[in-house]
Amino acid sequence: MATQIIFTVDLDSFVVEGGSFDQPSAVGHPKMLVSKDKATSTSHDGDYHVPVQVEEQVQVWLEDVSRRPSVIIAPVRFIAHSWQGEDGVIKTFVTGTPSDPATQINVLGNDTPLALPSFMEEHAEAYGFDYDTDTQPKWSDDTEPFLEYWKSGGVMAGKDGVPKSPRIHTPYVTLAIGDSVGLLNYGIEFAVYVNGKSKGYFWFDPYINVLA
Repeated sequence: MATQIIFTVDLDSFVVEGGSFDQPSAVGHPKMLVSKDKATSTSHDGDYHVPVQVEEQVQVWLEDVSRRPSVIIAPVRFIAHSWQGEDGVIKTFVTGTPSDPATQINVLGNDTPLALPSFMEEHAEAYGFDYDTDTQPKWSDDTEPFLEYWKSGGVMAGKDGVPKSPRIHTPYVTLAIGDSVGLLNYGIEFAVYVNGKSKGYFWFDPYINVLA
């Protein structure tokens, strides 16, 4: 089982300029589309606590709300902020032995609620159309002037052409949820490119709600 979280980013609504990789600009939580096992997605606001099951795979990516092919939005950093388990205690993540086990949890420990995330990408073909190569065009045999009727005197392509699937360039981050129930607050830093040029780095901090 896998959950896909797609944050739909409206670049025109950003009132801040992009920062650097180490000092990204903070933005509000974008609206999101959530899908289970690639089923029809449902729309939610950016503060929605996305429900997932224990030991589930989660994929997180971002896309331009207008789906312009000139825009690429890529997650570049995943930040584990805090975890609120069934006991209600909010614990921050550390990478070593917690100095205060009551308020900290080791993200590398055996009882961590999530595995180390990894970054991936998918590609597919661009929108297109394949003509039937077995059908060679020729002038239609018609005595009418070319411009008098829409189909007179023209050259026709074969009728069995096939449309290609749309272009997909999807950089995403994927992670495996552990076997603990609780609320994960995490951060996503992302880079924006328009027409191949960097517009800087941004970040926000959404939620995942892990259920039994």
